[in-house]
Amino acid sequence: MMETDAARDAAQPARRIILCADDYGLAGGVNRAIRDLIIKRRLNATSVMIGGGALDRDAVAALVEAARQSGARIGLHVTLSAPFSPQSLHFTPLEGGQFIPLGRLLLRAFTGRIDTDICRSEIVAQLDRFHDAFGRAPDFVDGHQHVQLFPGIRDGFLDAVAARAPSAWVRQCGAMPALRPSWRDAKAALIDRLSTGFRRRAAAHRLAVNPAFTGAYDFSNRIPFAERSLSASIP
Repeated sequence: MMETDAARDAAQPARRIILCADDYGLAGGVNRAIRDLIIKRRLNATSVMIGGGALDRDAVAALVEAARQSGARIGLHVTLSAPFSPQSLHFTPLEGGQFIPLGRLLLRAFTGRIDTDICRSEIVAQLDRFHDAFGRAPDFVDGHQHVQLFPGIRDGFLDAVAARAPSAWVRQCGAMPALRPSWRDAKAALIDRLSTGFRRRAAAHRLAVNPAFTGAYDFSNRIPFAERSLSASIP
């Protein structure tokens, strides 16, 4: 007896796909767009920039209500690069009261010039501010520009999450082994490689991670957006 396509599809285990928009709190227009997509169930998660310029009480309340209607998850989007400012005292290095730009942060990370203790204190402060704003810990924690993966930052990041939000999962950015990006896509390949060590460290901290990640691409039109595959990149 030949198995039909419908029967074969029904036999496959269900997959939970998280469609997350980062940067809630960045700007009013960003906030409205994310809430609209959550209410329409086009997104089922968003991560919040606790130091964003558009994260006031009204923005928090509106997001909580949108998530209540749809069941969406709310996470913390840790920020450690310009143009944002720290939430803790004595953070260094700074430039004009703001974090340094991403390129310089990445260089410091790969040359062993990140103070893990200072990063841990800053991430704890951001987690505490999230709790103050939302009345609870985040459902998950990730990083703006994937800073949670950087050497010197990742251990402080995981320490802070384990201490303040041990039930949250943390975002790794590795693809499935069969779909590893090539070095022609330098950004995706770099964060995929960094995620290997991040996953090991997260396991040692007893923190859950997402099984696979997709969405790292440039803004060129080499591949039309409508043709970019999500389902092929996840287990």
